[in-house]
Amino acid sequence: MLLGLEIRKFPRKKNALQYMINNLKRNLSINLYNNGSSIRDFMDVDDVCDAIDCCLRNAPTGEIINISNSEPHSIGELIKYCKNKLKSTSEIVVVPPTDFHQIVQIDSMWLDNSKLLSCGYVPKTTVFESLDNILES
Repeated sequence: MLLGLEIRKFPRKKNALQYMINNLKRNLSINLYNNGSSIRDFMDVDDVCDAIDCCLRNAPTGEIINISNSEPHSIGELIKYCKNKLKSTSEIVVVPPTDFHQIVQIDSMWLDNSKLLSCGYVPKTTVFESLDNILES
């Protein structure tokens, strides 16, 4: 489960990845900005909880710790993975980003989690394992 979000209840403006996965399941078209080249660092909700617990137990007081997988993936890569796993007939349509999207979104975002790892955190779930769980639900 990515970010602990249930796929059926989220509109496209609230959780774009799960909205697109839901469309793939229903063989509906998928609109991708910039050919899906935007980079993100997704993390399973269970891993997020483990990382927070690890920080509470082991991180120095007052230290800023990035909670992340530090594993960048393009949105297009993840959508193509899901499309193939589902054998979806959805068409992937490349569309230009809206003006609003260009103002508020950054193209690539992932965090260095070396401090988190130094506190003893070990991720349990890859983004692809999380996607597989979503695809099976």
